[in-house]
Amino acid sequence: GLTLEDYLCAFRKAPGNRVYLVRRVTRYRAKPGTPTDRAVKMSYSDAIIASLPIIAEERGKVLVDLGVVFLTDFAGVGTYLSQGLGGPFRLDRSRSSWAEVKTFPHNVELRVNLTFSGQPGRGDDIVPDARGVSTVFHYSLRDLSDLGGYTPRLADDREGYFLTAYKDFSSEASAPFGRYVNRYRLQKADPKAKLSPPKKPIVFWIENTVPYEFRPFVRAGSLAWNEAFKEAGFVDAIEVRQMPDEADWDPEDARYNTFRWVTSHELGYGAIGPSRVNPLTGEILDADILFEAEMVRNYTNIFKRYTPKTDGAIPAGLQRLLTGRRGVCTAGLHRHHEAVFGALAYRMLYPEAKDVPFEYIGALVRSVTTHEVGHTLGLRHNFKGSTFHKNADLQNAELTSKS
Repeated sequence: GLTLEDYLCAFRKAPGNRVYLVRRVTRYRAKPGTPTDRAVKMSYSDAIIASLPIIAEERGKVLVDLGVVFLTDFAGVGTYLSQGLGGPFRLDRSRSSWAEVKTFPHNVELRVNLTFSGQPGRGDDIVPDARGVSTVFHYSLRDLSDLGGYTPRLADDREGYFLTAYKDFSSEASAPFGRYVNRYRLQKADPKAKLSPPKKPIVFWIENTVPYEFRPFVRAGSLAWNEAFKEAGFVDAIEVRQMPDEADWDPEDARYNTFRWVTSHELGYGAIGPSRVNPLTGEILDADILFEAEMVRNYTNIFKRYTPKTDGAIPAGLQRLLTGRRGVCTAGLHRHHEAVFGALAYRMLYPEAKDVPFEYIGALVRSVTTHEVGHTLGLRHNFKGSTFHKNADLQNAELTSKS
């Protein structure tokens, strides 16, 4: 369930009865139609990453074999397998195949089964034999032709947003960089009203994979962001809906933002909130939050494990996962401490209690949900918040209540 990389691509008709798959340059720009724009295009060329032979052509439309691209090690995962299990690993095309193809109004979803071949005698508890490492890859192609009318929002260092950045050679500023915040297209239904519902709300769907007992906490954790949107003049900016068990739509349709419950062999990422962003404007197009079921088990075990006599030490495996990795969200590390504190407090208040209180687990699910929804809204971790006041001032309620 981990995402790799998003980038802007185009299919271009090429000489020799072929179609090129091109990765577009988005980091260097200039005002269109100017001499500088021509200079930029001469200096930075798009990358031709694949050449597909045209199988058939009729009325200006062409047929190509996308297996030339996606039934290969397009993502370069063979290198990671070689590092993890000892290489080299090479893709075996004869043992690789299409798994599923789905088409929707704005996106196409491609899933392939790829088998990599390594050296005999190697493997681990997940990969029993390195001579046949079978993996599932999912590629998502999103059309950007329907996204006109969006106005990018310039970034500010005082705001902790994920950014879409580029160098603007037309700019005369000393730091000629354009920086847009990543955000949804949210517009007031009544622009003159101090508080207005949006023309189109941000809708999150709770997937039917989420256990019934946790759905209220997921809903509450998502809707908590509406309090923040009130400060921006919006009422009910976020809506939460439940996906029916017999839904006639697919969560992979890019028109739906979803909260999905997934299972894994062991604790991996816990929960992640990735979103798909237009690399030209910073507009968030859709998002799918993934919540690992194993996280609930871990929180339950935390409560069972810790008593007032324990020190709340983090298990070595979790410590290795959450520390020493640059760029990885460490919210799980801090929430572990919070879970331990909550368990100890409950034990002290109710020393005779034997069962894990359901509210304890539910509150943690809600907290994780709010955190990940914040990421899908374009927000990074609040690094500035911890340095806004001096440490000595953090206990001054009169001061902090105004911030």
